[in-house]
Amino acid sequence: MKNQRQRQKQAKAARKAYKSKRARLKTFSRMMRRNLTGPEYSLWQIIRGWPKPFNCLPQFIICNAYIADFAFPRRRLVVEVDDPGHERPSRRWYDQKRTDAMERDGWRVIRFTNAEVTADEFAVGRRIVEALGSTQLVCPCAYLSDGE
Repeated sequence: MKNQRQRQKQAKAARKAYKSKRARLKTFSRMMRRNLTGPEYSLWQIIRGWPKPFNCLPQFIICNAYIADFAFPRRRLVVEVDDPGHERPSRRWYDQKRTDAMERDGWRVIRFTNAEVTADEFAVGRRIVEALGSTQLVCPCAYLSDGE
């Protein structure tokens, strides 16, 4: 009887901890969604008009532990835009840990640097279209020539 009560208390504490972590993640992702960086905003301007099967969600919670910059849930694709701070060894280790966790959960992860997005967000858009593996999706950047 005593062991059963202990297990119930432990289960209740675990559920409470899970709910509070999830609530913190939701609050933080909402805040990040409102404060996109310049390169993230540029990329969002391209992605957000894509048709329904390719809906993208900015600052989407993955694996109940991480917030992806952009996620395409139906295609299980995550797009990350990394600032120069991601070059630090400790940050690279953490990014690799996140990527491994997402891939174990069935997500594909592609990363771009801020410099890549700033230099040519349309090329980044094309690479995302390729990663989505779509023949139906026409990226708005496809209408622009490489000379523009």
